[in-house]
Amino acid sequence: MTYHRIRSLELTGGFLEGVKLDFDDNLNCIIGGRGTGKTTVLEAVRFVLDRMPDPSADKDRHRAVDKLMQSNLSAGSVQIEIETRDGTAYTVVRGYGESPLVTNEDGSTVDINIGKDIVFGVDIYSQNQIEDIANDPFFQLELIDKFIHQEVDEIERHLRETIRDLDTNAARILETRKLVDDLTEATRELTDVAEKIRGFDKADAGGGELLRKEHERKSLRARELQLVEGARNLYDEGARNISAAMATLEERLADTFDAEATATPNQKLVERIRDSARTTIDAVRRHLESATALLEGAQVDLGAPQTELVERHGEQEKQYRALLDQHEQERAKGVERARLEQRHTDLKSKETRLNEKRTALAALNDRRGELRARLSDLRDARYQLRLGVASRLNEQLSPMIRVRIEQFGNMDEYRALLAQSMKGSGLRYATIVDRAVERIPPAELAAAVQREDRATLERELDLDADRATRFIIQLKDKPEIFAIEVAELHDRPILELKDGEDYKDSTSLSTGQKCTTILPILLMESERPLLVDQPEDNLDNAFVFETIVQSISEVRDRRQLIFVTHNPNIPVLGDAARVFCLSSTGRAARVEKAGTVDDVAAQIMTILEGGRAAFDARRKRYGRPVPESGAT
Repeated sequence: MTYHRIRSLELTGGFLEGVKLDFDDNLNCIIGGRGTGKTTVLEAVRFVLDRMPDPSADKDRHRAVDKLMQSNLSAGSVQIEIETRDGTAYTVVRGYGESPLVTNEDGSTVDINIGKDIVFGVDIYSQNQIEDIANDPFFQLELIDKFIHQEVDEIERHLRETIRDLDTNAARILETRKLVDDLTEATRELTDVAEKIRGFDKADAGGGELLRKEHERKSLRARELQLVEGARNLYDEGARNISAAMATLEERLADTFDAEATATPNQKLVERIRDSARTTIDAVRRHLESATALLEGAQVDLGAPQTELVERHGEQEKQYRALLDQHEQERAKGVERARLEQRHTDLKSKETRLNEKRTALAALNDRRGELRARLSDLRDARYQLRLGVASRLNEQLSPMIRVRIEQFGNMDEYRALLAQSMKGSGLRYATIVDRAVERIPPAELAAAVQREDRATLERELDLDADRATRFIIQLKDKPEIFAIEVAELHDRPILELKDGEDYKDSTSLSTGQKCTTILPILLMESERPLLVDQPEDNLDNAFVFETIVQSISEVRDRRQLIFVTHNPNIPVLGDAARVFCLSSTGRAARVEKAGTVDDVAAQIMTILEGGRAAFDARRKRYGRPVPESGAT
């Protein structure tokens, strides 16, 4: 087999207590009257395989499925047996409020995330979800990506890594820019101080060289004392940080292994883990205590050279003052010059740090350029994959259906980021945001803001000078502008149906036409089982007869299909290998009959409107007789 399969589904507890369905590798249909639990069976597969709708993208459907499983399972569970395309079998069990438990053929627990489409994939579509796909570009993109999910998943992983690196880079750029700005402001008086010192040199007319050098040495002595104090603070801060880190580790250990955590069914094993963690923390404490002792020892060791330095400074200060006494008239100037020399030394130190930070900022900006280029390459690679899917779909579905991919066609994220960033600006920003999204790509907008290019913003956004300035102030050097710079302009699928001589976008079609556009795409060959709740909804019998049944016939031997249906043409003309007929007492459901189409013919004719007509159509098309009275 080259595709995954669902072998069986069994439910315990609740409305479907004891119901078990053994599926065929090909076409399976679930039929029954209203209220017999057909939809619950399909959603139970979704639930046990952890393929619940994304609550952030489809909140209402997620809530509906969750409520359905809660009410139908009660205290019971769902068990499913699956087999991957390479023949590996797993059993998955899940109760409401629990995570899926996966075991292998030996019954051993397997630590895999069954919902991640890595080991086993499945496509599940609830009732009316096909219409939702036709209406929403986000769902359409998901549909396209299912055909290339492994490649797209790999690209998405690299995209997430790159975005994280860009976020870290943005934070470091902002931090470094702040330091550059602060140091630039702090060193602004360096030129003036140097000029004043040169004034003293000119006044000396060459006769005060010795005095000038002593002034410089005095300022350097102050700097030496600052360095010693800095080393002492370094040791002290290091010791405090170690102490705080140790306290945090102890606190986290106590929180992790409290009395409740150790009182578990596997208490002995948990206690072993706790004891191992305790031993590790004790070893860490000993190492940290040694590190603290080193820092404290370094502080003590600092005392001797500090004392010697102070003594030397005392002698040097005596020489300095003696020199001033010899130049009484220079005493007042000497005090001022000494102050200026010390200030000049401090400023030169900050200037050195400023140059280092400017170099670091340039490197960060270069790195950001590399990351942005990588981001662009990854997005382009993903787009090319999607173009390949569109080409393949067009080859198989033309001329009825046409698929196009518009790169960067969905601006929703860009619009949302910019609108959120403009809150509190005092501007009426809705129109400004619309113009920006329509006229300026995110990276170009960010660049214009960062270089304070008012002229471009005035021209492109139809702003006056004041509003362009306020726009810049709102965004410049803010985390938001970096997010806008790399905002995702999602690719936009355009799914079209041929209507007469023209093609029409699925979003503008009638409900029936929407389903006519999407369903043939769902029925394309794939390694993943396809489960659809009432795929015939909003479709006329002619389309089901001519198109859907034909698609099923083409793919059924290369993909497992499981449909909940009320249309007899699907099981009968699709020649379902297994049909399950559910019935209900009102309090509980059961499988009334299961087997081939001919085995379940009586139920098909009784329950499904047009059932006999479907068997007549099968006889005319394939020459197979209509079962008498529904018997084989």
